[in-house]
Amino acid sequence: MLIGDEYSMTNDASLLVPVNAWSADYWVAIRNTHGGWNPGGYAVVASQDGTQVTVTPSATGKIVNPGGGIAADGTGVVTLDEGDVLQVLSGHGGGEPGMPDIADLTGTHVTADKPVHVIATHFCTYIPFDVEACDHLEESMLPYESLAREYLVTTPFVKPLNQEPFIKPRMVRVIATEAGTTISYEPPQDGAPTTLANPGDYFEIAATDKDFMITASAKVVVA
Repeated sequence: MLIGDEYSMTNDASLLVPVNAWSADYWVAIRNTHGGWNPGGYAVVASQDGTQVTVTPSATGKIVNPGGGIAADGTGVVTLDEGDVLQVLSGHGGGEPGMPDIADLTGTHVTADKPVHVIATHFCTYIPFDVEACDHLEESMLPYESLAREYLVTTPFVKPLNQEPFIKPRMVRVIATEAGTTISYEPPQDGAPTTLANPGDYFEIAATDKDFMITASAKVVVA
């Protein structure tokens, strides 16, 4: 699926997963509310009637726009029928001046009693948070069964129009699915965090152009 308009910085694409590959257990990876009014969020799509969806927010995911069975603290249980979509958007959480908004649905745990599809979305975000321009995001979340303890993080090689090709630094988020998760790197990454205390906690590795391996003591999301 390709989403975009005439402005290339707002284009994005996502793999759409067929229904037979849907699951009942997901962890959300997205970005903070941006600029006070551009929310991040996620959409849950049901494949069967009478699907009960339970959402459990992370420490940063407890500021949402409430409604439709979802409380302002990001918790909720919602029943969906086939083809119904539950959309949850982050609210305006504020925070320290010059820093990202504290409202971030990353690490939210979505479970259901029947297979569902979860897509993370953002209307407009900066990555890093203080570097223009707006990125529109949508990405299918991988189910818990597809997550792993080891990931190889590689650097993209890009060729912008009318420019020489170059290696583009990128940022990485690591999200815990279990308490007390420890992380190691090969080769070691200076300043990269090594622990995640609670399920849904995450950290962000600063932009780097190096390739490296991430090894965790339990399954993690790397995004």
